Amino acid sequence: MSDFTEDLVKALANYARSRMTGGRIDAVKDDVMDFAYDEHGWDGDDPDALWEAVKALLTASTPLGRQAQETVANRRPEKIKTAPEWDASHDGASVTAPFRFVPLNTKVSRLDAGETPLNAPLPGNLSAVVDVEWKVETPLLVGETQGGTTTEPFKLGDGYAIPGATLRGALRSVTEIIALGRLFQVNRHARYALRDFDHPEYKVFLERTAKMQAGWLRRDGDVATIEPCEWGFVEIADLIGSDDSGAIKRFATQERGQKYQSRKQNWTSAAAFTVPTNFALKGKTSQNLPIYKPDDGNKHGYFVFSGKMPGGNVNKKYEYVFFDKPAQPVRLDPAVWDRFETTNCKPSQNKRDPVGGWKDLHPLFEQGGKVPVFYVGNLAENGADPAFSFGVTRLYRIPHKNSVGDLLLQSGKNHRPAELVKIGGEDKLQLQPDFVEHLFGYVYEPKDLAFGHSLGTKTADYTPPRDVARKGRVAFDFAYPVDPATFELWPKDGPVTTIMGVPKPSFAPFYLAGTEKDFSADPPPRLAGRKRYLARYQPGSDDAPRDPLLAMLQAQVGDKASDDTKTSLRFLAPKGDARFRGRMTLHNVSEAELGAILWALTFGGDPSARHMLGRGKAFGAGQVAAEKITLHVRRNEAWDTPEPAVTTTRAEAATDLSRWMQAFETEIARLVKLPEGTDWRALPEVAGLLAAARPRGWTAPGTRYLPYTQPGVPGQAKAFAALRGKTGIGVARNLKAKQPPEVLLAAKP
Repeated sequence: MSDFTEDLVKALANYARSRMTGGRIDAVKDDVMDFAYDEHGWDGDDPDALWEAVKALLTASTPLGRQAQETVANRRPEKIKTAPEWDASHDGASVTAPFRFVPLNTKVSRLDAGETPLNAPLPGNLSAVVDVEWKVETPLLVGETQGGTTTEPFKLGDGYAIPGATLRGALRSVTEIIALGRLFQVNRHARYALRDFDHPEYKVFLERTAKMQAGWLRRDGDVATIEPCEWGFVEIADLIGSDDSGAIKRFATQERGQKYQSRKQNWTSAAAFTVPTNFALKGKTSQNLPIYKPDDGNKHGYFVFSGKMPGGNVNKKYEYVFFDKPAQPVRLDPAVWDRFETTNCKPSQNKRDPVGGWKDLHPLFEQGGKVPVFYVGNLAENGADPAFSFGVTRLYRIPHKNSVGDLLLQSGKNHRPAELVKIGGEDKLQLQPDFVEHLFGYVYEPKDLAFGHSLGTKTADYTPPRDVARKGRVAFDFAYPVDPATFELWPKDGPVTTIMGVPKPSFAPFYLAGTEKDFSADPPPRLAGRKRYLARYQPGSDDAPRDPLLAMLQAQVGDKASDDTKTSLRFLAPKGDARFRGRMTLHNVSEAELGAILWALTFGGDPSARHMLGRGKAFGAGQVAAEKITLHVRRNEAWDTPEPAVTTTRAEAATDLSRWMQAFETEIARLVKLPEGTDWRALPEVAGLLAAARPRGWTAPGTRYLPYTQPGVPGQAKAFAALRGKTGIGVARNLKAKQPPEVLLAAKP
């Protein structure tokens, strides 16, 4: 029996509507439930049931909501097939890559005290200088492009160097793992696109295209609008005046601009789609959609051509025509527009770089011209219709249900940077730095504070930029060769040509965790974790690092690889005991903070663990070790009496630096409230990091990319498609069958 009343559900639904400014209903869940507890005194023990009742009222209170409910009901589970059974012996062969994922921490080491001042020595704190000799074990390329073609080792003046920023990035990434830091520097706003005709969500979209609508997308100041119009088909045969299949294919495989040029139609300036052509109704398609014949009749319309169709087996028969009709433009909800942009642009929060058909048409939009688009759903209520979407082609890519940011929050809400606090009697968002940000510094934008909170919560109005940026207290100098004669350019006869392309973060089977590894899965999956490249070369083994590295680089270039996918690299190769020497300076830090840096440098004193730097990490390049460390410490209360210097090696670091490393482990355990007696190295995050950092050898199974083409081995595309089918939507329904692991590429020893 429910422990809430109908009146409470209605009150919460009304409050939810007042908080929603667009986006998913679930975005306001936290606010609504807090409102139930704080303002209505509800103290029931089944908050999920209450929230589901509120959602049901919100979606069922309008015809649009009922339509959305029916869509979900029709989609699950009847229209989702059970995924094939997982065959570890066969499917496992495709789960191969030179990286692994360290589990993502759910607890974050947020500070429970004020931030350390930058200009006032804090009692008990210290300053330190750490000199490090980095032993280079495999060819290294921290590089810069030379002449626009080849990437070669970085030089400062006449000598080679490793920039301090490179070392800073390497050590910060390790520190974020061991200190259970916040994961925030990811493409949170990326919402990957979906155009997979076998995907359950796209099949639902295809069913809705029976009622496909069209309109003119325009820019109205800072707002995007769509003005509805009519549309129909035009046969390519009528466009070119020929039924010849070869001629039709040649037209279909032309670029969009060539098609418009063939009809002498303007499509790139603000005056595009303003000079009409006469059309006459010719007939109907098998789906009862109109077909029009150009240059005939008295119906005025505009050609709308699709982009270039790929070569091969092309059977495209139609292009399109749009007709103006009396209609008012409808403003697109900001969340709807954001989903369109993130789906049709390279992932970025601020600078959106259009791709695909939107790249062709974006300049027209920026000039205020008419951009032809297709859409499904309720345009008038586009912000409230979860099924509304639009695109620049008829079978456009639709946005996945979940963005990267959605799944980051699913992995742990502590990864959002700010929380609501009372400021001047008002609830406002305030940044809560974690241990790592406190030490290394941070730069946020005021709007970043809203991540993970209701869209109704504003931050930019009251958050000065100085409140969301802070300088770090650890600095990294350039590192230089101890003996330049111990390095040489490699390969000696010139750069090696390879392909650096890897599975993208949109490839759900590798990058997501859960039963259904799909960006549209419901319930949502989680992020697989933090990506780490595997160390390979085992010092003291029989294999020298150059030959296997060269073989792996060259194996990436398949026979069918195009030149624009290739890259040329030249490395700085070690000869004997080759080292770089660099310095870190720490200012006004605690013993725990110094311990964090020393732990990250030495992997907690594990002599077998290695760092990976620069280009080619996927193939074993850039393997380095903190071989020698010299530590100088001055305490704030005894500045004139520096402590004796500590000089240690990789083999002795666990003993010589244990005092500071233990202080670090104790502090993180306190901040995240780990149970007393917790074995630090048994934490999944720490164990996963160490597993990825210990060299596995060049031939360890499952540590290379799938080959593009190789006899007896499935190509990347075919193997990845099979992995999607066996790890995506539908797996959860296959209850009695073998299912894939929660994480396909987990960092395990």
